[in-house]
Amino acid sequence: MTKSIGKRVPASQDALNAFVTAQLLDNGMDLIAGKINVLREKLLRSESSDGDEQTRKKWARQLQHSLALACRLLTKQRRQLNHCIERVETDYSRGVIGLGVAKKKDVEAQEEGNLYSRTYTRPRTGSSSTAAATETDGYVGVMVPSKENILAIGCHVAAKVARSHELWIMARVVKFNADSSTYEVEDVDSGDDDDEDDAPRRHYIVPWQQVVELPGDSLPKGEWIHYAVNERVMAMYPNTTSFFRSTIRVPNPKGAPYVILKFDEDEDEQGFVPDRKVPFRFVAPLKPWHQK
Repeated sequence: MTKSIGKRVPASQDALNAFVTAQLLDNGMDLIAGKINVLREKLLRSESSDGDEQTRKKWARQLQHSLALACRLLTKQRRQLNHCIERVETDYSRGVIGLGVAKKKDVEAQEEGNLYSRTYTRPRTGSSSTAAATETDGYVGVMVPSKENILAIGCHVAAKVARSHELWIMARVVKFNADSSTYEVEDVDSGDDDDEDDAPRRHYIVPWQQVVELPGDSLPKGEWIHYAVNERVMAMYPNTTSFFRSTIRVPNPKGAPYVILKFDEDEDEQGFVPDRKVPFRFVAPLKPWHQK
């Protein structure tokens, strides 16, 4: 009996599929754009009327938050689109796409042979690939959290609420469902509602691995979290209530109100990634299942 080997999908196709899914089918920009438009109208109305200054400041802060988040999403879209373009150009130059039928069959046959060779080649003992597999295999089967890892109701967390892209928000744990190993979390930001205290807040059901506890507010007296240089953490981006993965730049001494770090994918037009200062309570250490 012969073992069939499936055709390998070109890298350009994978990149395009990811782009379509993230940016067209599950694009968070539509929601943000709508919120920006509503906040803009409210801010304009408050400036043209005799509204109080505190109300105008509230709309301005929320508009600033939404614009900052939109800028980050647009930057990520541009980076992902550039990645697609590079993949298409690479596959075209290699003859993987844009070929006639006969030539394409020859290329596919060659790729299947290469795939067979790669599949049955054993890695060298002590190689980096073996070490990487050993490091991550311990968490592949972790499907249910242990009792000590279940978060308390009411604690503040960063929760990933988008399926196909990295959109983490500040939320509050409402309950944990042991049957599905999921959390119900409540968005702490009421968005563009007039009364932030009484407005209903959006709830999400998220897998337990996509929730990161914010321990800064609940640390026992005398305890502290010392972050090491290059340690990976989750942190709130300045002037927003959204969280992103980041890397510690400067160790934080006990009692320091801020942590200095660099956010992933935070490059400016020149490719420079600035150090940013984030309040200690809005920085969280990542568990092994949060790492990537």
